[in-house]
Amino acid sequence: MRWIFRAAVLAAFFCVPTAACAAKAELILFESPGCVYCKAWARDVGPGYGSSRAGIKLPLRRIDLSKGVPSDVHELMPVRGVPTFVVRACNHQMARFSGYRSKEQFYAMMDQVLANMRRLGC
Repeated sequence: MRWIFRAAVLAAFFCVPTAACAAKAELILFESPGCVYCKAWARDVGPGYGSSRAGIKLPLRRIDLSKGVPSDVHELMPVRGVPTFVVRACNHQMARFSGYRSKEQFYAMMDQVLANMRRLGC
């Protein structure tokens, strides 16, 4: 229970509620060619993500790991499996989850992330 409190305090400390932070919030998708789950996410969720509640609050940034990792996301490494989704706001990781099972499960996770961000004032 203590670690939950500490995580919430740290997240609240790092997430300063400003317009600049909101503008920098993003969902980063780490993927690789040949990943069947990445392809399933792209087929099931990808086309509508940008117009969803999550997509409006957290624009998608896709990173193909086979092409290298951009310098501005090195602090998010290592990525141990694909797909891996990282929510970053104010240049800090707010959430991370790996894998893809279904559109419903993905959006349920995103709803939890958005609720936590609202609770923290992000």
